[in-house]
Amino acid sequence: VRNHPRPGSDEQLALAQRLVDRMLASSVGGEAADLLGDFYFERGNFARAGRNWTLALVHGSATGRDALRLQVKQAWAAARGGERDEARRLYEQLSARYGEAVLTIGGNEVDAIAMIGQALDLGGSGRADEIPQAPRPALSMPRPGARPAWNTKFLSEKNVSLTKKPRQDRYYYYGRVPNPLMRHVPPVVADDKGVYFHWLGVVFALDRETGKILWQDGSVGETAGTVPLRQHTGASDPRSYQVALAGESLLVINTSPDDERYNRFALRAYDKASGATLWASTRREDWRLHIGDKAHDASVLGQVLVTDTAGYAVVHPRSMTDCFLRRFDPATGRVEWTMPLGMADALVFDDESKRMPQPLLLAGKGLVYVLTNNGALVAVDTAAGQIDWGLTMGVPFGAGAGASNPWNGWNSPLHTKLDKMANPNGSGSVLLHDGVLYAKQHYGTTLFSIDPQTGRLHWSRDGLDRDARLVGINARRFFLASNKIRGYELDGDRDLVWNNTNNTYKHDQAGALLMGEHILMLGKDELRLARIDNGDFEKNPVFEDEDYLGRSGGRLYRWDNLLVCINRTQITAYRLEPDNDNQP
Repeated sequence: VRNHPRPGSDEQLALAQRLVDRMLASSVGGEAADLLGDFYFERGNFARAGRNWTLALVHGSATGRDALRLQVKQAWAAARGGERDEARRLYEQLSARYGEAVLTIGGNEVDAIAMIGQALDLGGSGRADEIPQAPRPALSMPRPGARPAWNTKFLSEKNVSLTKKPRQDRYYYYGRVPNPLMRHVPPVVADDKGVYFHWLGVVFALDRETGKILWQDGSVGETAGTVPLRQHTGASDPRSYQVALAGESLLVINTSPDDERYNRFALRAYDKASGATLWASTRREDWRLHIGDKAHDASVLGQVLVTDTAGYAVVHPRSMTDCFLRRFDPATGRVEWTMPLGMADALVFDDESKRMPQPLLLAGKGLVYVLTNNGALVAVDTAAGQIDWGLTMGVPFGAGAGASNPWNGWNSPLHTKLDKMANPNGSGSVLLHDGVLYAKQHYGTTLFSIDPQTGRLHWSRDGLDRDARLVGINARRFFLASNKIRGYELDGDRDLVWNNTNNTYKHDQAGALLMGEHILMLGKDELRLARIDNGDFEKNPVFEDEDYLGRSGGRLYRWDNLLVCINRTQITAYRLEPDNDNQP
């Protein structure tokens, strides 16, 4: 049942039901009832999900943490299904017996009992979007000279040179044109077994402990040779190549293999363990967009959002700028509903290439927030499939602009700014913190503070760097990284508190993490800490290693005790050990 060729199908559900009917009073029957509960929960049938988890608990053989997980599932299904009295009873039983239950949910360690209490507004904020994080021990940085836990170089110097080779016909007619794909830093996701990243169409799965490549889809050499070809197509925006986790699947946005002009992005699901393709949007008729009496191939924009119950993506017809939000089943790719978002202002170049805005998605309580990066933030009711509220934010620089003739203007101020817009790390940000929604558009100058349920604007802070990325927010300040690190007061006049220019950043190398009372930054061949109370860097780099960190900056990620640094050519992991001195 678990390895059914059509995950999430009615046939898989029927097989699980047969096992429950025939073998309930056994470990196999109990596991099948647990799995059947998962199926019904994913379909939104919380009552049947709860009943099956009860069967698994009563008649199966689960003990210890497995039994605790089933009890948490029971309470969560009752809370999601509106059975507040039953959810409250189960919550009180769990609280009395365990006090807290730290479980891995959605890839994060959370206090599951507190999560249920918050959803029921029992001694918490009542916001299901705020999952209380389990307390983390203080961790120390690697000591100078320490070797990484593992390092994998995925792009050789030979392949780097292939990405720089100009396409001869375009070079002749349009001159030397900036190619942002050469600066692409792959996005990375991880779970308790693997680390996964996506370089311009090549997908890698690495063992989390050793860094060994478990599987790889695509040839780096062949892909590097296509980079110059994509330079004047809709595939020239490095923010388009995304990756996301969805249970046992890995969802990847990449150019469609059957599209020679590289102007359509498709969504493909891989099995995390084997790398086998589970489904692809190009192979599903329901992924086509029907406008009037015509059916159009759908191209995916921005990142994919995966929640406990569904996946969400913004799509548009590849020949049009009409945008739609689509809800789908991550296990099968089946489309559940599609709703219009409006028409985008695309950036159009004279060589006929077109760059669409890359929206960002964030899950809230019964809502999905869509930061269009094109002048608006909208909240979509996920049950009704319609817009709940919208906020006009002003069109960011470059949206709807047409570049001048390359013969005369590739070195013009406009082209210089448009080149910066191709920030591979993306400067757009949307996040929830302490019951407030914060949003900054890609290449916009304003940070907005918003009520997440009503869309009411609390305040806005203008005059920010266009390419600045929101690093994080704490109780007092918010922090931005561009070619400098800046801290601002969160309330009041939102004044600039400190401005640290002593760093190695460029606009496309915003590798920074907010960690406790420090900001950790990845610059040229070094990791450095700055205290957030004054913005001063530590006198010496925390860690310095050109061989593993490179000289071009990159991205930083932290998963529990694993610190991952990735740049344009290699990915490196360092193990963070508990710090006896209680320092970050």
